[in-house]
Amino acid sequence: MYPEVTIINGPSGVVLGRSGELLLIQVGTGLNSFRVLVLESQVEGTPQLDGVPELGLGGLITYLN
Repeated sequence: MYPEVTIINGPSGVVLGRSGELLLIQVGTGLNSFRVLVLESQVEGTPQLDGVPELGLGGLITYLN
């Protein structure tokens, strides 16, 4: 299961992967969805990221498309 997070002053989404402090977040579903890279400090609260796969920076960039 992917944890849901809310970006500060932004939308909420699910965390698909991470690389250090960078999080890959998918916002929305279907044709209205998009993916963004944000820092952990840019999400509200302290999300539980234990089950999120650790990817290399190249992996995060690949999944952005």
